[in-house]
Amino acid sequence: MSKKNTFEERFTSLLKETFGSNLVSVLLYGSYLSGNFRKNISDINALIVLENPVAEELARFGSMAAKFINKNRVTPLVLSKREFLNSADVFPMEYMDIKEKHKIIHGEDITEALQMSRKNLRNQLEHELRGAVNTLRQIVILSRGKERILGKQLKKGFGSVITLFRGLLRLKGVDTIPEKSSEVLDKVGEVFSLDVESFRDFLRYREGEKKEVKELVNRIISELQSLIKTVDTFELKE
Repeated sequence: MSKKNTFEERFTSLLKETFGSNLVSVLLYGSYLSGNFRKNISDINALIVLENPVAEELARFGSMAAKFINKNRVTPLVLSKREFLNSADVFPMEYMDIKEKHKIIHGEDITEALQMSRKNLRNQLEHELRGAVNTLRQIVILSRGKERILGKQLKKGFGSVITLFRGLLRLKGVDTIPEKSSEVLDKVGEVFSLDVESFRDFLRYREGEKKEVKELVNRIISELQSLIKTVDTFELKE
């Protein structure tokens, strides 16, 4: 039995033991299912759908599964079925990712009922892009001009760039979204006529390659501002 199967069976067992008939569905998504997964670095994203999420059961699950969750770097997203379906207009970027590629390890596939619009996607993308610029500026302030602190905060606070870029490709109507981060960057550069080298350098830096961090942050902010202008003026044809 593979390590993945062992993990999935144990995780499902813990959930069933805690939630019983309250457990509707469990699915895995994100880098765990793609070529971007890095053992001991990447998180395992898990959507846990319950009939009724109650604090007592969640606390009991936390007590039972804490070591397992920490060891395997599991990031659980716990929602009721209604919450999941009704929040698709708020989180279309993430939900489009989930719907496109996920693995059901228990229960029904609730993504089949998801309905998302590119209008909501455009709104979220602009929100996320502007938020990313603000986050980077806050990181610079918190670093107090110290390169080491700036680098640490950059790795910690600016991690979802590839998810953002996949959303940008969907906004443009790209049918097939690449899986690998490098290919996503290439496609965004091609579709938006954007210099993506700063984002590529960020991924290299996150992997351990040395970079001049202040200069890197300035380049990233500049390219994000270009994307904001593009998304802000993007005309939808739906």
